[in-house]
Amino acid sequence: MPTYNPMEMFQKIVDVQQCTAMLITNLKMKIIIRFEEEHCHGATKGAIRAMKIKQTIKECSLQTCNNPGQIFAQAVQNVPKEILIELPSEDSIKRSIRILRSSLNPKKPKSLQELVIECNLHYLPIIIIIYKWLGLLQNSF
Repeated sequence: MPTYNPMEMFQKIVDVQQCTAMLITNLKMKIIIRFEEEHCHGATKGAIRAMKIKQTIKECSLQTCNNPGQIFAQAVQNVPKEILIELPSEDSIKRSIRILRSSLNPKKPKSLQELVIECNLHYLPIIIIIYKWLGLLQNSF
């Protein structure tokens, strides 16, 4: 399988379009954060909706335990073709979900010394039973 450098692909797209302009806004298009140079091409119709879908996928992957295929299927359900064209491939989105989830999980321990279990254990009922059995506890509970 051939490998490619994503920056080369980006560079090729920029070379073809001859556009180095940047317009950065929030997703609601209310605030322009930064604007540099002028664009030399028309707007892409589905780009904003595609960004919103990608953000929805990211939020859903953090909030649910659904597998990446289910998350993708729910996100692109009833989405028009012109917006689907703007999204990355299904495999790429699923990989992004797995990477995002694994970055939030703790590292897998290599030995028992590295294993840390955080929990609140309450031993009081067991201790009371043992003390009663040994006859060391005078008061009855």
